[in-house]
Formats: sequence, structure tokens, C-alpha cells
Amino acid sequence: MKIVLKERLKTHKGITLIALVITIIVLLILAGVAIATLTGDNGIIAKAQQAKMQNDKANEKEQIDLAVLASKINNDASIDKKTLRKELDGISNLIESGIPTSDEYSFPLILVGKTGTEYEIDEDAKESKFKYEVVNTEEIIPVYDNGLERKLKNIIRYYKVKEEVLNQLDEITYAYIEYWTDNKMIRWKMKDSFTNTPIEESEDITHTLGDVPFIEFSNNKEKQSDLEKIKSLLDLKDVVVSGFANDIEDIQQIIYILENYGGTDLNEFLSDLKRYKTVKTESIDGNSGGLSTLSIDIPVEARNVLIEYLKKQIYESGQGLQQDIEVTGSVSGVALKFYYRKLELKSGLLETEFRTSINHLIKAILKFLGITENYKIAQTYTRNMISNDL
Repeated sequence: MKIVLKERLKTHKGITLIALVITIIVLLILAGVAIATLTGDNGIIAKAQQAKMQNDKANEKEQIDLAVLASKINNDASIDKKTLRKELDGISNLIESGIPTSDEYSFPLILVGKTGTEYEIDEDAKESKFKYEVVNTEEIIPVYDNGLERKLKNIIRYYKVKEEVLNQLDEITYAYIEYWTDNKMIRWKMKDSFTNTPIEESEDITHTLGDVPFIEFSNNKEKQSDLEKIKSLLDLKDVVVSGFANDIEDIQQIIYILENYGGTDLNEFLSDLKRYKTVKTESIDGNSGGLSTLSIDIPVEARNVLIEYLKKQIYESGQGLQQDIEVTGSVSGVALKFYYRKLELKSGLLETEFRTSINHLIKAILKFLGITENYKIAQTYTRNMISNDL
């Protein structure tokens, strides 16, 4: 029996005490990590509570803003106290204190939400709106830094406006120069010309946008106008057409060639021609007199060839679609797309620049609204072209 028992003990192995202790220690460590993840300052529970608090605050503010907006029923868009109190009573479950008990109360009105956040309602507060204006590029001088990205550093804007002046019948033209940075704008006012001495002290206006409040919508990467590529061709075409028109006008003036004219006064000749439709001539040394006219030959064919050549070069350099020449007859859809190839290429470059500018505009709007969350906004550009559905 003793021998058999010893053999069984040798064949059945168990967990040693050391392994058991190590297992318990690992489990304790995992439990500690899990508890810290759940209950720490940055734990899951704390983050969930913070998210709920932020959501509750946003909901409170939104409902209060809607109540204020609904109470602006007067013609001057001012707050109607009675309507505001009723609107606030409707969301009393979100407000801890501050709701008026009667229609007679004064502003500013301080409300405390269930989250403990204070909200101030001012009767004279104007509704804040994001505003923007399209500025003529001819009024702008951009200043870039020397970095690789050529970031916009400053803006110089100059423009003229006509303003009414007290006790003056006619409007007076004033010239303004503005210097914009990432935190302020300085404006000077001159009379008539930009080179004159300012008529008043410069005006300083600060802003908190953090960037120069101008967004470029560039035509291409080089910030170059399409006109620069074709300006010389357009000028040459204008010269040719203008010369052609002058020649046509000159043709209407007839040049008379007189031989052995019987008179001595040119005015008498013109008078006789107009009145009698005849001209008096003489025969000298057997040579009879006569009257002929001189006509001017205009190189019409050569001018037309040059004009058509310039026209084609203008469309080629400007990457446009010359419809009167290229798109004629019944062509397939594939051929039409081929005709649009240059315009499509130029549109693609323009779209690339505009996407970046639109993104900057959206960021500015979100910053103005105080929205810090990330939003995915898709830009869709639609291009129209001639199609053949047959």
C-alpha cells in the first residue's frame, strides 16, 4: 500500500504555492487598473458624467435662447416680458431659479439652470450674427510672410466712397486706407485722394479673430488672373478690328482725280458736281480732260485670317470653349467632353483653391458660434456642359 500511494503522488501534479501567489498578485493588479479606469479623475465614469454635464448645459442654453427668440414679438424686435415669462415657465424643469413670478420684472434677468450654470438675459442685447462682405480684389494689397506656405500676414485695403456732409448740397468723395493685422485694424481718412493728409486722427479697432479677417478665393495656385494670359492677344485683336473699322470709314470719302479741269476754284468744282452732276473740262494739246475716282483696296481676307487666328489663340490660352467653331453638327457625348477638356482643367484648379478657402470660411463661422467639435462637411461642385442625349 505504501508503495502504491507514493506512485500516485508522483504521477498527480498540482499548483504550487508560488504560482498561486503570483496569480493572486496579477489579479489584484488587473483589478486595480480596472477600478482606476472606471473611478479615476479621467476614468470612464468621470468622462461620462462630464459628457452628460456638457450635454445638459448645451440643452439648457439652447432652450433659453429659443425662449428669448420666441419672446421677440414686438415690431422693434425687443423682448415682450409677458411672453418671455410664459416661455420660461414652459422649460422650468431645466431652470433652478430666476424665473419671474409676475410680468413686472427688470433686466438683466439672471437664470440658474439645473446644472448650476448662470444665464443672463439683457433686454438691450442685440442678436449677434456672422457677417461677411465680398471685397473687390482691386482694393486689396496682400502681404505674405517668408515661410514656405506664404501665409497671409497683413492686408492693406484702399477705397473711395461718397458721403453726405452736413450743410453741403453735393456729396464729397473720401479716400480710406485700412491696415489689417491678426488683432486690429487701423484706418485713415483723406479727402479726394489717397496722397492727401488725413483729415482726422487714425481709427484703431481691435478684434479677437486671431487671424487676418480676409479669406482669399484665388483663381489658381499662382494667384493670377486669367486676363493676364490673354491681355496681349486681346489688345492686338482690338488694334486689328479698330484699323479695319477706320479703313471702312475712310472708303466712304471719295478721292477725285481731275484732268484738265476747266475751272480754277475747287469749291466751284464741288458745287457744280453737286448741282449739275457734271464737271467742266478742257482739251489741252490734244489731250481731253476727264474725271476719275480713286478707290482704296482693303486687305479683308488677310485681316479675317489674322482675327480668326487671334480668336483661336485667345481661347487656347484662356482655356475656354470656342463653341462657334468646335461644337458644330451632331457630335457624341465623348466628343463633347473632349471639347471641354481645357475648361475642365481650369475649373479643377479653381475648385482646388476654392475648397481651401471654403474650409477657412467654415472654420471662422464655427469659431464665431463657439463650436469646437469636429464636423465633417462635404463640398459639392456642379459643372454644367452641353450634352447630346440622342
